[in-house]
Amino acid sequence: MKKLTLLFILAFAGIVIAFGQTYYYTCIESVDKNGAKSKGDGGNYITFINNKNALYVSDKNGYKENNNSATFYFQGTNSNGIHEYCFMRSTIDYNSGFPWKNKYTPDRNMMVFYFSSDLQRLNYVWLGTTYVYMQGGSPEETNIPKQLY
Repeated sequence: MKKLTLLFILAFAGIVIAFGQTYYYTCIESVDKNGAKSKGDGGNYITFINNKNALYVSDKNGYKENNNSATFYFQGTNSNGIHEYCFMRSTIDYNSGFPWKNKYTPDRNMMVFYFSSDLQRLNYVWLGTTYVYMQGGSPEETNIPKQLY
């Protein structure tokens, strides 16, 4: 019976991990391509899927904000422990002999997500501007009415 209970718990944990983990990231600043900094505003929910091999911007329940929301795929970890996620653009691979067969390549010109090794910090680069985020501070936590001390 104990083995069956342990098996059930492990299976449930695997299902939860496979469906995704959602975190809220608060934007603390942005840095333009000239190095000028400005105070950040707002934040986003990010959902990691497939054992953190992919991510997308979501609502607090882990659902994509809209059907057009892009999925970003894990590209690797550098020597500093920074994890990189890119949009994968579909291009036609003419060298394969099958011109209708698509080849997927990272598109670093559009958007790239860089995460610290513990996923607490996010740098989101979009069209030359870097947006710096910290995990936590969801709207539910920050919009608590302050009625008393």
